[in-house]
Amino acid sequence: MPDFGDTKKEGGTRGFPADLDHLFDRLFAELPRPAQPSPATPCSEESRFCPDVDLWESPVRITLKVDLPGIASRDVEIFISGDYLSIRGVRKPDRKSKAGTYLRMERPSGTFERTVELPSPVDDRHVRITCRRGTLTVVMDKISRAVTPSFSASRGKKEKD
Repeated sequence: MPDFGDTKKEGGTRGFPADLDHLFDRLFAELPRPAQPSPATPCSEESRFCPDVDLWESPVRITLKVDLPGIASRDVEIFISGDYLSIRGVRKPDRKSKAGTYLRMERPSGTFERTVELPSPVDDRHVRITCRRGTLTVVMDKISRAVTPSFSASRGKKEKD
């Protein structure tokens, strides 16, 4: 457990609320910070549905997972432009209950769009997309860095003046 030191101030005590605030400030200052997420645009305020995304990379590829429960793959579009990947789609309202009256409708519907900054350039010709159990997975191969070829030049003969 971290050492919080003396909570007394010179010339008296701070009092219980101040001591407690001080202890929590010190505690949270010493906790490890979680990994910072890649910048991603949140869904617009008009959108009622905003899918969650996970993005990670390995040395050779970048993988994005998006939770899209209840959304048909035909209702989703994926775009890669430079270092950005955008997912746009629509979650249609479920109107299957014709035999009764809805008492509660909490599952959001509507259009959505998420844009995620990719950590490095990807080869948009080698993208694999799968959708299983409501999770869309996009696997993108990174563009390998071009290696500058090494070469040797032989000396040419000097021309006579």
